[in-house]
Amino acid sequence: MLFALVRYFGHGAIFAVLAGIALGTLALRTRSIYGGVLIHIAVAWSMDLLVLSHKGQLQNLLGGF
Repeated sequence: MLFALVRYFGHGAIFAVLAGIALGTLALRTRSIYGGVLIHIAVAWSMDLLVLSHKGQLQNLLGGF
């Protein structure tokens, strides 16, 4: 799987596989996918907020709070 992902992600494929292993292990241990789903959502939202902050557009999103 790693070598198939390298074509698309380069060396970043290593992190995709490690994250998949971590989330898969969490799902097997808890016998539920919900923990992995929450972690996945939290990471995605964090990346979005960091990008907006880096571009200086976070204040526009928050409406001047």
